[in-house]
Amino acid sequence: QQWDERFSPGIQFTFVAPTTGAYYLQLSTAGAPPVNNAATYQIAVRALDGETQSGATILVAGRLYGADELQSNIDHVTALLYQTLLDNGYSADNIYYLATTTGSPGVDGAATLANLQYAITTWAKSRVNESQGLTLYMIDHGDKGLFYVDDIQHERLTPAQLAAWLDRLAESVPNVPINVLIEACYSGSFISGAAGTLSKPGRVIITSTNLHTVARASEKGAYFSDYLITALRQGHHLFSGFWEARIATRQVTELAQDPWLDADGDGTPNELEDAAIAARRTLFLPS
Repeated sequence: QQWDERFSPGIQFTFVAPTTGAYYLQLSTAGAPPVNNAATYQIAVRALDGETQSGATILVAGRLYGADELQSNIDHVTALLYQTLLDNGYSADNIYYLATTTGSPGVDGAATLANLQYAITTWAKSRVNESQGLTLYMIDHGDKGLFYVDDIQHERLTPAQLAAWLDRLAESVPNVPINVLIEACYSGSFISGAAGTLSKPGRVIITSTNLHTVARASEKGAYFSDYLITALRQGHHLFSGFWEARIATRQVTELAQDPWLDADGDGTPNELEDAAIAARRTLFLPS
């Protein structure tokens, strides 16, 4: 079988194996080769059976201070992800959207610690189970061991606080898969740092940078999230989406930003074991 569609941002091909055994995939360029053979391609292969689909998503667009020139970037990325979720099979009822700009489309409430705690420990309970997990995406400024939910109101989140709320959800819904994606400076401190860790079996933790470096803004958004959302929208699972975004972010920032992934719960990022687990989770259903 073959697929002849051209100029698509992401081609998906589903193959049902008639028998058990080894299968080989051959890809070739149609027509004339690119000039100097400069084109590159990203390929992701995954088993569709048994994948964990996200049953509910919580979005948090935080705020550091009122005259922040990057606030529009923060709001833009979160609004883009919200619309992307709707475009890929989510209902608004399965998205809990917190932002300091409460009048924006889809926003359910202000970005506060109390609202975030409610979303994780109460709202999500009826929307997740063992096969449909929770995804939490947060974007704002951060520091080592801190995420600024709304610093104007002194609303600061620590790894210990967030871990405790996630534990409460897991107690209510045993074996629930949890994905946490954090776009913030020093966000790797939520994986490994003196303030505690979110890492635990059953959780895939993705941070836009490591423990020691800042996260860079793009023209309208944030480099890591821009690349990650694009990859996930094209059908990548969490690991291949993360890895593609990590490579692109490291290149564009000249290695000044290094995203992290921990999925096996040991607090050590970017291991082979992390890749194997994250490769079985997706945000969007294959179309």
